[in-house]
Amino acid sequence: DEQRSYSPWDIYQMNKPIKAELKTKPSKPAYEFAQMNDYLQATLSLPKLTYMMDGYICLGQLTFLFGPEKVGKTPIAMEMALNMAKGEKHFGHFRNDAGPVPTLYLDNELQARNLRKRFSSDEEQLMLHKFPDNFYRLQPDKAVTGLMSDKEIMDATLEAIEDARINSNIQFVVIDNMAPLIEDEEKATNAKKFISQLIAYADKTDVGILVIQHVTKQYESQILRTSAMRGSGRLKDMAAGLIGVNVNGHTGQRYLKFFPSRNVEEAESQVLKFKTVKPESLIVIETQGWEQEEVIIQERGEGELLDEIFNLEHVDIGSAFIRLKRDGNKADDIAEQLGCSRQHLYDCKKVYEKWEKQNIDNKAIRDKVLSLSPIPGDSVL
Repeated sequence: DEQRSYSPWDIYQMNKPIKAELKTKPSKPAYEFAQMNDYLQATLSLPKLTYMMDGYICLGQLTFLFGPEKVGKTPIAMEMALNMAKGEKHFGHFRNDAGPVPTLYLDNELQARNLRKRFSSDEEQLMLHKFPDNFYRLQPDKAVTGLMSDKEIMDATLEAIEDARINSNIQFVVIDNMAPLIEDEEKATNAKKFISQLIAYADKTDVGILVIQHVTKQYESQILRTSAMRGSGRLKDMAAGLIGVNVNGHTGQRYLKFFPSRNVEEAESQVLKFKTVKPESLIVIETQGWEQEEVIIQERGEGELLDEIFNLEHVDIGSAFIRLKRDGNKADDIAEQLGCSRQHLYDCKKVYEKWEKQNIDNKAIRDKVLSLSPIPGDSVL
């Protein structure tokens, strides 16, 4: 017989599990109905919340880590995952009550050569950067996933995570990042659907999940807000915890922003400055103390401060107003569409124009600062 060569798509189709199409409604109802006392009694059998990172990451819940490109999200996530595997506290401040747990890092960013460049360019460095035995990595075969639909990728991702959990007792998962898993990351339905599946999975298996997400705009030198996250505006409300990463484009100062969440009593966000250092071990993050975000953002170098911190909601309204006006819409109609007064539209237009001018003026400065203080061994964050 002639030998036949199979394409990645052929191999994927041959190995894909056969699923019967549902011709009737799911047997399980979408809602649970119970008397309140019975429901509370049933919850007594559930395990108590176990904080893997005090207040922000718990077993059985999902947390977002988000920020602009090239600010250090991957090194932050990698260090957090390493602390989970070792059972150590995070960034010198946040306790870890879970102890050492088997950890899975789903890496959609770094291919094999980039990974080697960061951690193991030679045998000596490989020993220096030795990970604990309970730290695992999951990497997609892009020749296969590139041919799959969003739904097939979501199903395959959950299946791979579940296989790892069963085989290696995985209790913490990092997804770095969501963009390659969803073709149109801005499409609210897809993002919301995938996150809903992950939240249900975390709740069912008691696995802690950290998802890295980008922002829609370049927010450096601006206050970082949860509304900046790509995808549905409801994503921020679905997660149990929200952690931002940002940078002052003038000074290169990076910081972590811990937003209030359902597990945290603080009414205001907490901000922790950090810098990346040349890795002599697996740790590449060095914290530099707590600070007010406004103070970090205002610094311009050599003691100079930015003239103004912009309200980005007003910036967005001003941008939308200009765009819709250019398309021939009347101001009164735009005001009704955006749910504000005509005067507010023109005020926001002025804010947007000032914001845009400052961003253009600062771009060359930002690029120069970031080129002088790159993240060690990385060019794709």
